[in-house]
Parts: sequence; C-alpha cells; structure tokens
Amino acid sequence: MRRSLWPVLSKPTNGELLADYVYPKALVGSVLAAILVFSCCFGFSYSFLVWYQSEFLALEIRAAGSAIATTSCWLANLVVSVAYLTQLKTLGAHGTYAMYAGFIAVGGIFIFFCYPETKGLSIDETGSIFEDGFGVRKAERMFKEKRQYASRLNHEAATA
Repeated sequence: MRRSLWPVLSKPTNGELLADYVYPKALVGSVLAAILVFSCCFGFSYSFLVWYQSEFLALEIRAAGSAIATTSCWLANLVVSVAYLTQLKTLGAHGTYAMYAGFIAVGGIFIFFCYPETKGLSIDETGSIFEDGFGVRKAERMFKEKRQYASRLNHEAATA
C-alpha cells in the first residue's frame, strides 16, 4: 500500500489509499477541485508570461531574446519536474506546495510592480518602455497621454 499525499482524504483508512474503500465524494471532489483551481490559476496567471516577453524586445534581438526566455522557462520546468519527488519526500506535500505558493506569491508581486501593461501601445511604443528602467511607470504615463490625446480628438470632432 502506498502512503497518500492527501492525508485528509485517506484519514479513514489510516493514511493508505485502498482500492476497495469508498471515499467520501465531498473529499474526493475537494481534492479534484483544488487541483483544478491550482492548474487554472497557474495557467491564467504566470504560464503565458514567458511567451509575451518578446513584445518588449527590439526587432533586432527579438529572436535571441525569445530563445533565451523559452530556454529559461523549460529549464525551470525541468528543475521542478526533477526535484518534485525529492521535495515531497523531504518537505512533505504541505511543505512542497507551500513553497510553490510562496514562489507564486513572490512572482505575482514582481509581475504587479515590474511587468508593464502593453495593451493599446504600438510596437514602437512597446519597444521604448524599457529604455529608462523597468518601464511600469513609463507605460502608465504613455497610456495616460494616449487617453488624453484620444479624448482631445473626440472633443474636437464633437465640436467641429
């Protein structure tokens, strides 16, 4: 018998997953829901960022930059894949997922403060975002200027 990674689910069977035991549907559903929520949150938050980084790069270095970013992404995935079982053994399931949650929290804070929004900016404008640092404030300033300009054009068209 194998030890369960989900102690709550296998509590009635003394921590063992048994094929002939009928587990409570609520517990099974909660485990599946937790896996689904984790996958969706990761998929809709961080996993796409490595593919959108190329819009910040100048055309001359975009291919090399995308290659480096893709390689970094796959290397990080490789490290997690190789280390996962060892982490489960040494840190336990709770510790492993707490560590991953910590990485996600730190990454979310970094993205919030350091990853500028490029919606509505042209390729040339997007390329200029990082000329003077991280570019989050510059991107916000560019959006504000574009909104003000569009508002002024709409006002002039309405009064003409």
